[in-house]
Amino acid sequence: MMEPIRLSNIREVIYWADAFRVLGIKRCQPAWSKTGIPARMSSQPPALVEAVLHFWRHNWEGIRQNGIRVDIGYADPAFPENYRFGLESLLRDTFALIERHYSEEDSLSLYHWVNRFFIDQEQVNLWFIWSMFFSLPLEVQSEFFKHAREIVPRIRETIAGHFGQTVQTDDAKSLSRMERIPLSTLEQRIIALEVTQPGDLTEVDLTGLVGTLMQYNHAYQVWNQLHRYLSTSDREAMLWWGYEQATTLGISAEDVNLPIFV
Repeated sequence: MMEPIRLSNIREVIYWADAFRVLGIKRCQPAWSKTGIPARMSSQPPALVEAVLHFWRHNWEGIRQNGIRVDIGYADPAFPENYRFGLESLLRDTFALIERHYSEEDSLSLYHWVNRFFIDQEQVNLWFIWSMFFSLPLEVQSEFFKHAREIVPRIRETIAGHFGQTVQTDDAKSLSRMERIPLSTLEQRIIALEVTQPGDLTEVDLTGLVGTLMQYNHAYQVWNQLHRYLSTSDREAMLWWGYEQATTLGISAEDVNLPIFV
């Protein structure tokens, strides 16, 4: 059994919905591997899509807890808690289906992927910032690595492996191919947004969402590789380099942190 799914607040359903849009729409499948979705799911998508559609169908029919609808009656003081419990139950059922079709390891990996790039806003901000840094034309400078200048070429090579022109061009082509895949009526409903006032967006920018995920995953993969060979001093030097990039982009240094890999 994978770890229990807990929502810190009911607003997190917005982030889960975006994740399940990427996972439930055929148009996104050619780019799945580039966003970090587990390899087995990327190569065998039908079961994952079916599990995700389980979430969408029950979400549209009404969130329930013990057979009772809990997504109505906003004035009830117990509404937030009951709704949260209902959402958690639906998410657990969805991941139980995923685990049944794939494996516990795959299911857990997907949960961590969703948490990393959608749910945990500290992690989302972390990967947004480092993807911005790695996208800049300025390379890592040797002046930050006076203790080990010989490591700099390897760092630059690692970054270029995910943010170099060849990779970015290939990503752009993948996104372009995505847009040519038509959406079914069901998929159009999945990306539709509730319009409450004039000027509201009517649907999710699916291409933009997937493109952002690609960049986040590139940053994650860069750091996953760096973590394997950087010393503590090297990591500190990378942090100082990050501070300098933050100044260039107008980002507060307080928002720049190193990722933690266990």
